[in-house]
Amino acid sequence: MKPEDLVELFIDGEPVAPDALMAALATTEGREHLRGLLELRALMAGAPGASGAAASGSPRRSGWTVVTRLAAAAALVSVAAAGGYAAGRSQSKAIAERTTTEAIAPPPAPTTVIKLDAATGWRDQSGGF
Repeated sequence: MKPEDLVELFIDGEPVAPDALMAALATTEGREHLRGLLELRALMAGAPGASGAAASGSPRRSGWTVVTRLAAAAALVSVAAAGGYAAGRSQSKAIAERTTTEAIAPPPAPTTVIKLDAATGWRDQSGGF
């Protein structure tokens, strides 16, 4: 295995035999490759140089704290709820306007007419309400 491959495995957090890593870093190519990888990691993390969190291998934290993330999530939920409410109101207004402006068909004509008169005893006396 080439020294550069062992250095890459080490940088990626893969298990590497200590003796093999020492032999890889004993070569000029291995040391130069380690330096290049550390500089690349520092550039990707946004650090100006290969010092601090990028050089030590610990992940760099973004500026987002837990409170900021919770506040952003609450704001997102609030905006979504307000948008849904506004959309529902505008749709209900459109539906109400459409149903009131449409011509409503008259009821059908009755086929049988029943006349209920108090004199003919139309009340049910068998019980119930």
